[in-house]
Amino acid sequence: MGTLFEWHIGINETGARNSSGEILSPEVYAAGADTLPTRVRAVPADPQASWTLDQVADWLLGLIESETRFLAGINHRFSFPASYFEQQGLRSWRDLLADREVLTDEGEGPFVEAARFNDGLPGPERGWRMTERWGNSLTCMFQYDVRGLNDSSHSALPWLRRIREHAGSRLHVWPFDGWIPPEDRSVIAEVYPLQASNYYPRKWRGPAEQNAYTISRWLLEADELGILNGYFRPQLPERICRAAAVEGWILGVH
Repeated sequence: MGTLFEWHIGINETGARNSSGEILSPEVYAAGADTLPTRVRAVPADPQASWTLDQVADWLLGLIESETRFLAGINHRFSFPASYFEQQGLRSWRDLLADREVLTDEGEGPFVEAARFNDGLPGPERGWRMTERWGNSLTCMFQYDVRGLNDSSHSALPWLRRIREHAGSRLHVWPFDGWIPPEDRSVIAEVYPLQASNYYPRKWRGPAEQNAYTISRWLLEADELGILNGYFRPQLPERICRAAAVEGWILGVH
């Protein structure tokens, strides 16, 4: 039995910082239909070269141009809680992407925004999306003390908008473009690698590499086992599905 996708890509982008305060570069692992994940370098000839998110976008767009069908998982949030949409008067996920582009251009930091959001809508439950409640996530979008993950969740939305606009109909951003991806499209989905991090020995990989490796291998094995379609269409109540249309969903939470 063949796989649905040619490549299964894991991208770690947590916004974590090193001891000097610099944001660590993304890590990328990829697996073919018959191969285990291997690390993909920003410059193949230079093992010291680091990725930027823009370079990752260009690489994925290159795969789309070459008609290589892939499933890519990345560990940052693709959207905000429904309460944020209500507060800001946003009607759709597309509105959110455009809004984030403006705020990023104006230089507004995500934690300034988080403070305004929390002040305007008091109550700890306001910052949680349905997928985080359903999947028992340890963090929510507007927690002040989880800077790495939440930094990337705020700042990477313009990146997601860019790759989606350039790829057009050749890319399916799950689940916003529909729960079941068409057979001729590549797919990008939000994932949470800690759900499967203990499945695979770490060996020589550091935490960021292990996250990217875990995502890639988990997607590959789910595809090989024929259970991806079950992940793409989780059995959820209709009210949860409606919320996910704007809040998004974590692949594998069901």
